[in-house]
Amino acid sequence: MRNPRTIGMALLLAAMLVVGCGSNDPQPGPPQGTGGNGGGNQGGGQGGGGQPTVYKLNGAEYSVLSGTLTATETSVTGQGTLSFKEPRVDDDNNYELVFTLPEAGASLTLTTNADNQLKNGVALTFSREADGKLKVVLLAGTQTIDLTEQFNGMAATASLSFPVDIHQHGDLIVDLPEGAAGEEFNFRPSGHFWGLVLNKAVVTKAKADKPKHPHD
Repeated sequence: MRNPRTIGMALLLAAMLVVGCGSNDPQPGPPQGTGGNGGGNQGGGQGGGGQPTVYKLNGAEYSVLSGTLTATETSVTGQGTLSFKEPRVDDDNNYELVFTLPEAGASLTLTTNADNQLKNGVALTFSREADGKLKVVLLAGTQTIDLTEQFNGMAATASLSFPVDIHQHGDLIVDLPEGAAGEEFNFRPSGHFWGLVLNKAVVTKAKADKPKHPHD
């Protein structure tokens, strides 16, 4: 008869070998990032690893923060918010916009001096009214300022082009074919990011540069 102690040690050794070998099934790896929306034309998607997809408008890189935008190298349209990748270094800047508002209710908002989510900045909205006229409203902090009368009944039915100066200390100047529209505001934003909010607008140019109306 075998020694009971010897049998017990053999059973223990066999159990240890089974545990040590483990399962041959593949173990789950780390979660994968969400892919973009195929083809790279539709904004709003994310690249691998959860990073926002980067698009270009006339060479200027931007990412889509929300909504769905259809992008090419020379235009962007749809309904959504985009933020340009390079924040502005200076507090005062000029923004040149070329866009169309193809139907009543369409609008384009230029947001400047904001944080990286385009919050807490200055917002200038161009919208097309039911009668085809252009409506322009400035939102700066708690101030909402209607600038429409300064645009002299301008139609919103054709392509629109505006150089816009926005100064951090509280100045807005929009160059018009004849003269300029402008307003002072009390809000003092501290951000340096800028971008656009599109509501069925078609944007073919959005460029930031040094102010056209610098202070002496």
